[in-house]
Amino acid sequence: MLKSPYEALYAATFPKDIVENFDLVSVESTDERVDVYLDEKNHLPSGYITQEWFHGGHRAA
Repeated sequence: MLKSPYEALYAATFPKDIVENFDLVSVESTDERVDVYLDEKNHLPSGYITQEWFHGGHRAA
């Protein structure tokens, strides 16, 4: 699959761990800055076991 220019730049610029665990949602740019919006993927990162992982920063009650 071909990547958009933003996706290619995202993959080349951000650390591998970020690219593997976050999807690029959108990019907005002005003359002064570039805002990159990411969405956390809902999967268990390598090196974690299920008992110690919780998604989105909140533990289930």
